[in-house]
Amino acid sequence: MELFVADLVERFYTALWPFLRIGAMLIAVPILSIDAVTVRIRVFLTLLLTLLIYPLVDWPIIDPVSAEGLSEIFNQILIGLVMGFL
Repeated sequence: MELFVADLVERFYTALWPFLRIGAMLIAVPILSIDAVTVRIRVFLTLLLTLLIYPLVDWPIIDPVSAEGLSEIFNQILIGLVMGFL
């Protein structure tokens, strides 16, 4: 049972990075920032795009609570915001 839980935690850690990047990008995209597109729709789009992109790239396994993980969280959000503004 521990192996199953460890595998789920590992998958969560690897899915967190594209989720943060895509979520930040969808927040910054001017077309999706209008009031007609609700937060629920943006979260759904973020989850959908994360599920589509997740198997295509070998994402790093970094504990998000560590110093390296917090740095990676800020990096992913910054990259997503820049992608959204471009």
